[in-house]
Amino acid sequence: MEYGFMTSRDLIPCNLCESRQWKMFVIGTDRLHGFEGRFSYVRCVRCGLVFMNPQVPPEQMGRYYPEDYSPHHKKAPESRPEINLPRAVLKQLRPDSAVLDIGCGSGAFLQAFRQKIGCRVFGLDFSGKAVETARNRYGLSVFCGTLERYPAEESSFDLITAWSFLEHVHDPMSVLKKVFHLLKPGGWFCLKTPNVRSLNAVLFKDKWYALDCPRHLFLFSPPTIRQYVQKAGLEVQSITWDLGSKTLLCSLQYLLDGNSRKPVAEERIRKSKWARAIVSPWSHLCGWMGFADQMYVTARKEPKV
Repeated sequence: MEYGFMTSRDLIPCNLCESRQWKMFVIGTDRLHGFEGRFSYVRCVRCGLVFMNPQVPPEQMGRYYPEDYSPHHKKAPESRPEINLPRAVLKQLRPDSAVLDIGCGSGAFLQAFRQKIGCRVFGLDFSGKAVETARNRYGLSVFCGTLERYPAEESSFDLITAWSFLEHVHDPMSVLKKVFHLLKPGGWFCLKTPNVRSLNAVLFKDKWYALDCPRHLFLFSPPTIRQYVQKAGLEVQSITWDLGSKTLLCSLQYLLDGNSRKPVAEERIRKSKWARAIVSPWSHLCGWMGFADQMYVTARKEPKV
């Protein structure tokens, strides 16, 4: 097994239950951007958490986010930004509500949310390029750095969102505890993350698009993400599913072409309307059964009595 610049001495305990007993889950390569290396993922025997072990050190993670990393460049979507927010959350938002998006990338979601809902929006991202884009393109208030260093007082936000973020951090538990600290009593936390229990994860294994190694350090399932959120002091309100087919289409591309760096293949599979129409029923079926590729988690900080 190749660890590259890492050795067996860099093996870490489970971030959720601190166990050092695990079984090999999968060994993957970077199929999205083509960085060298083979990266091992293990499943904790005690709690079931899947995580990269050993992990790329935090100070070296930046090399795996190239200049053309798409989340750092996306423009504000035309679709309604609140589509994946429960009505219970939307009903409590007011024009003066404070919203923080963790891992905001280019700020596309915050810009769309500000236009549609009208709340006071804030963001943070570790990428200087993404922060610069968010500030210059949309005039957003965005902090460059980690959540642990975010300069905000306790109980500052009515809503905190984290879309495709938690799987990228080295210590999810500390992030969630910080979220609890920043939320107002009765505040909401909404996140999106890959579901490692999806049927496509089982079928495609190292070619599952949402593996995205080495950028995804942790892969959650409904039970493990529920444990994380509850340990941080929040109450899970719901876990729902993304019925889209993007992950499946990209996984098929990996299966047929090996990577995502062939423009012709990308157009033929991932962006094909015909291919999307064919696989869409499977994606919906997986979602209805609770085995979709992506899951949305809604949690809340207990209100003051």
